Order: sequence, then structure tokens, then C-alpha cells
Amino acid sequence: MTDPVPAGVGAEADALNLLLALISDRPCARIGQGMDAAGWNRFADLAIHVHRVAGLVDRALAKADPGVPDRVRGRIAEAARRHAFSALACKAETRRIAEALAPLPTPAVMVKGWPLGERLTGSAALRHAKDVDLMLAPAALPEALARLREIGHVPAPPHRVRVAAIARPEILQGVHNLTLLAPPGNLEIEIHWRSYPFRHWPDLADFAGATEPHPIDATGVSIAVPADGAHLVYLALHGEWHLWLRLKWVWDVHAMAARRGSHGLRHDLALARRIGAERALVLALHLSARLLGTALPADWPALDAGGRRAERTVLHLIAGGVAPGTPRARFETYRFALRRAATAAQRWAVLDYLGPRRARLALSAWRRDGAA
Repeated sequence: MTDPVPAGVGAEADALNLLLALISDRPCARIGQGMDAAGWNRFADLAIHVHRVAGLVDRALAKADPGVPDRVRGRIAEAARRHAFSALACKAETRRIAEALAPLPTPAVMVKGWPLGERLTGSAALRHAKDVDLMLAPAALPEALARLREIGHVPAPPHRVRVAAIARPEILQGVHNLTLLAPPGNLEIEIHWRSYPFRHWPDLADFAGATEPHPIDATGVSIAVPADGAHLVYLALHGEWHLWLRLKWVWDVHAMAARRGSHGLRHDLALARRIGAERALVLALHLSARLLGTALPADWPALDAGGRRAERTVLHLIAGGVAPGTPRARFETYRFALRRAATAAQRWAVLDYLGPRRARLALSAWRRDGAA
């Protein structure tokens, strides 16, 4: 496999290539040779903070010996334990959420998170999860929020306007999610009603009925999750929106592709094509193959010119250590979206998200405060 890291990125390359080798089970004994203390610290930072794959790396280090210093192994093992406790806390809270939302006529669908970890690794604790992501139909939002409020969930301070004015069309059109805090306030519940922040882009909701129950515990309580094929398409959409800046998301695609097999991937591609998500899925699999060695079906589509440019952009950002949430990442996210927009409506939706929607949200807040 070709070197996944673009040339000319200096000491970052060894740390990143060792991380890629470990989470993809490739030989790695020689990659870390010659890394100094700064390189090993960077390796730990990438695994724990940037890409959030400490659990996968900790598991890999139990089988491989690339010469990782004891202090670095200790950092990663401790982070893996923290991530495991976080994922298990999310699982425990999911049971309360599932019971609270059970009466809804349209079920809440949980994406990513600990159920995906169980499906891909056999353990909720191996995949980093810091929140519970739920997809809800817009019509179900008011009742769902009322029921979640009854079990102690409160709006995160930046999203109080969204929650208070959730019935207003400008809120539903202008944003795609809101965040609640579960007691005692250190666990986030993200409620989504679109897969993308932008209107007119592909949406998981377009897969009618593509969900199945996932058991939470032995008592029979379960939560709806996307069926594997639909979940893979959602992972492709989610990763593209976030520029694939966390290898955790690339690994999800890698593991799900292995679970689906060639026949399943062909079926998923046809599914993605029906909702306009083909380009996102094709790019996701090519990135996974480039970075982690994912086996693609022999007839998997090649990247077109736009896809090759998108792949170069993502690889450059990953190699440069750009982390989600930074000003550079936010700038690149919107520029990338404008380039990847397939229609004029999608392009306008990106521009609208950056500009006019802010005026609509401010007006909605003014109306709410005035009414109060």
C-alpha cells in the first residue's frame, strides 16, 4: 500500500504512520524506530486527543511491540480506560432515554456511539463515545424534548434558543441539531433531525424503514439503530461533513466495510445512489483503503476528478494534524462543502448556513424573548 501520509510533513509522519499501522493491524515494528521523546508524545496525543482511538491502540499494543516507551503506553492505557467509562456511561443513559421516548409514535434512532462499537468490536468500551446521538423526525421533537426534560435533561447553554423555539420553521430549517445535558451535566445528548447541517443534502431519513433494534441489556430494552448498510452510508455522510479529521471515523468505515463484504457494499452503493450519497460513500471507502488497507470490491467505482481532489485535501489535513473544532477546521469544512455540493440548491444551502440563517435565528430569539 502506498504511504498514506503526503510527503513533506516532517516528524508528524512517523507518529501518524505508526498509529495507522496499529489500528489496521499492519506490521509496525520498524515504524517507530528512531522516534525521539517529542515524536512519542505526539503519537500519544494523536491517539488520545486528535483521533480518539486510544482503545483500539491499547488493544493493538497488547499484540504488537513497536517499541512504545512505557510512559507512552501508560498514557494510552489510562486514556483507553477513561474512554471506556465514558462509553459505558452513555450506554447507561441510553436505557433511560429509550424508556422515556418509548411512547413516541416515531422512534428515536441512535447513530454511532456505543451500539456501533458493539457491532464493530464486540464491546461498547472499545469505541470512544462521549455523547448519545439521536435522530428524530421533526414532528416528534416537541414531545421528545418534553419527555427528556422529565428525566432531568436540560438544554446546553448555547442551544437554549433552539430548544425554546423548536416549533418555529426557521429553527428547524436553519440548524440541524441541539444539545441537551444529562444529569449531573457532564454527558451530552445530541438531537438531530438532519444528517447534514445543510438542507437539500442527502439524509439518513431518506432510508425509510432502514433501522433495527439494538439491545441495551438483558432485560429486553432496546434502542433503534440504522441497519448496517444504512449506517455505513450515514458514516460516510458524517465523515465528509467533518472532513474525516478523526481516524476514529475512518476506522468505523473500515470495520463496517469488512462486516458488509463485497456483496453488501454493492448493495449499499445502490442504496446511497438513490438518495444522492454515492459520491460520499465512494470517497469514504477509498480513504479507508488508502489509510487502513480496506479491501474494496473489484468493481468499486474509481474516484472522479472532484473525488481525487477531495481525497488529497483530506489526506493533507490529516497529515498536518488539523483537529476538529479549530478555526482552520471550520474554514476548511465550509470550503470543502462548497466544492462537494452536487447541485445549486446544495451550494446555496451552504452559503445560507453561513449567512442569512443567522439573521433568522436572531429574529426567532427576539420573538421568543419578546413573548416572554
